[in-house]
Amino acid sequence: MPTPEVKLPYFLLMVLVMLACGCTQSGPIAPTTDSPQQANPETPAAPSSQSGGERGAGDLFQVLPWNWTECEVLIAIVPVQQDRLRPFLPEGFEPGGAGLLVAPLPGTSLLGFEIFQCKSAQGEGEDITDAPYASIFAGVKPPQHAPWIGEGDQTYVKWETLIPDAKRRDALAAIGAPVRGGQVSLESPAPGGAVIGSVAFDTGGGFQITAAMARPQQQHEDFTFVEYSAGKSGLIGYIGRATDIADSQGNGQVVLQPGSWAEEVIGAPVANALVLYGVWSFADGTVQYSRI
Repeated sequence: MPTPEVKLPYFLLMVLVMLACGCTQSGPIAPTTDSPQQANPETPAAPSSQSGGERGAGDLFQVLPWNWTECEVLIAIVPVQQDRLRPFLPEGFEPGGAGLLVAPLPGTSLLGFEIFQCKSAQGEGEDITDAPYASIFAGVKPPQHAPWIGEGDQTYVKWETLIPDAKRRDALAAIGAPVRGGQVSLESPAPGGAVIGSVAFDTGGGFQITAAMARPQQQHEDFTFVEYSAGKSGLIGYIGRATDIADSQGNGQVVLQPGSWAEEVIGAPVANALVLYGVWSFADGTVQYSRI
């Protein structure tokens, strides 16, 4: 999910310092075993092992619900070089966009890691309680021919998307979306303490976020978003509105599990990050599929 646009000189200064000093911890890059398929429309993305279910690959859904209520949210933002990120974007998309706490420096982009634990989520024909969600995402500039242009204040591409309910997960996997099952954990911060969140995907891999954070203190206005994922001969769009937003910001760290494709983008398995922690809800949301 996206983050509200907050232009804070402190964080911009921090990004400058992070990039100048090489904030990511050095270390060998492990072979990538879970790299997302580049989304050339002629090359179907590899389906998740969760595919199957009630829909076949030829049965394309039109709209799925995408609403989440009272989500505990932990988001980490890591600056990366655009040349490292670009090969993983769908065809025609470029690194860029705003809304990720700070504007990226020239030649860089911002890679996001998010973990949600929601009181409830709207599934297909049913509500899910204690609903987990997670993804890896980045702000982008979509090509002019992309669907849903102008429908969101902020625009993203996302990968490794944890969908808690089998019906929506199977429908998305059947058209090649990079969706996963899995589990998340979030430990709320005690006064003056740290918040720790982690995600483990059923298919392997995941990441952990740690940060010294205050409890949510800032209120933000609603914002709309469009998040793209590559599918078989088309694009999936997660479209919605973030609402009831309260959060705090701080400094933290992202740790990737071995073999993550994101390690190739960051250049190390551990990176310093800007971190947002809070409580959000999401309304007016749908998931749509558009052939290219």
